[in-house]
Amino acid sequence: MAKVRVVLNSAGVRALLKSKDLAAECERQARKKKSELGRGYNIESFTAPTRVVYRVYTDDPQAIADNLQNNTMLKTMGNSARTGKVVQGYWRTGRNGKKTWVSSYQRRK
Repeated sequence: MAKVRVVLNSAGVRALLKSKDLAAECERQARKKKSELGRGYNIESFTAPTRVVYRVYTDDPQAIADNLQNNTMLKTMGNSARTGKVVQGYWRTGRNGKKTWVSSYQRRK
């Protein structure tokens, strides 16, 4: 079998990552995930130097607490397929008696 060599057109890829079609698809996916998450989440969009970016983030204290305790956003996004790790965590009490959430990452088996 012959070897296949693929050469990407850098300017074309850059144009694709900033295109309106890709932005529309990213917005559709972000809105879908936001609706799955429920109340307390919001969407932010901007154009970075290399691509269009849509970000779903927590918007109120109850959503932040829910996300910290249950990893709601991570579960909705489909775990952390990018890193291959599942995020877990625990509450730690400091010397001053203040409780803080500590994230720990455990590799999938």
